[in-house]
Amino acid sequence: AEQTGRHDEAADALVRLAREWPANVGRAQLEMVEDLNFALRDSPDAQRTMLQRLFDVGFDPVDGRASDLWFELARLHLDAGDVPAARAVAARIDGVSNAVAMRIDRRFDPLTEADPSLVDVRAQGQRALAAMRAKAEQRPNDLGLQYEIVDAYLMLGDHAAVDARVTAMTDT
Repeated sequence: AEQTGRHDEAADALVRLAREWPANVGRAQLEMVEDLNFALRDSPDAQRTMLQRLFDVGFDPVDGRASDLWFELARLHLDAGDVPAARAVAARIDGVSNAVAMRIDRRFDPLTEADPSLVDVRAQGQRALAAMRAKAEQRPNDLGLQYEIVDAYLMLGDHAAVDARVTAMTDT
């Protein structure tokens, strides 16, 4: 449905998957979910519903991080005036770019004033790195996850770790 432009149907199917088989929703490809989220940008209610359902079942894709989706969901909640819902979602946002975006985007002030750690670039980068390393331990041959780890090290400015990781990857 998503590939043929029937975005509302695809979102409904994804929400049903999340509701009925929450243990399997992590197998949904992150890129497909991101594409669907982008396709729904002109329907913020549908977008918010889909993302909230994924959040509620703990969507954690095996092929990456859902943090950018949670950033978008928190923004949608803030735009709808639901600060408590945005605050709950913000607890699962990580990564350097999201910390910077929350610092810049004044809509996030109610969240960042209450929890300054949300905009602590180093801490958020470390959280993202820890999450990706944990996933990579489960899937050591997944080059996509290895790339995410290298990218996290780059964002943190740890060039020695980048060199060591890339060398280990090429040696393997």
